[in-house]
Amino acid sequence: MIKCPKCQATLPDGWTKCQFCGAEFAKQPPLPSDAGAEPEELTELRIAPAPTWAASAVRAVAIWWIVNGVWSAVSAMIHGGYAAGGLCALNVLTAIVGVGILRQAPIARTVTNVLCWLQIASGLFDFVVGFFVVSIAPILGVMMMLLAIIQAGVAAFMIYLLAETDVNSPNF
Repeated sequence: MIKCPKCQATLPDGWTKCQFCGAEFAKQPPLPSDAGAEPEELTELRIAPAPTWAASAVRAVAIWWIVNGVWSAVSAMIHGGYAAGGLCALNVLTAIVGVGILRQAPIARTVTNVLCWLQIASGLFDFVVGFFVVSIAPILGVMMMLLAIIQAGVAAFMIYLLAETDVNSPNF
């Protein structure tokens, strides 16, 4: 990258006319760089570090998944009923994924992304159902819609957090 001698704008290497002020100048030779240093254009494209609170938020959501998964699995076993085994297995899976997130297992991140997208889809479906329930039971319908928004919002937030704390992301 070169600087315009008139307005000091940063321009790509090889340009002889400034696109901002119109000044013309002679082609400047590239500056010699240190042997181990990165080119300037690569350092500008580096991904910014994750916010300092993101790792704590990931841990908090992962702990919530563990506690909620274990509690729901125990509740499904105690109350039994139709499909209690399936609910129990799903809740145990949620708890295991939470443990995987805490242990920073790459497969847990992938599974979490899939589960979060499913939760968003489920939240949207529940929102629509709640919209129709409002005509029958207004308070229940509104509560269903609010819980659906919260469910989809937490899932979207977890996807954001996983992307922010991903140490294996491409390094442009």
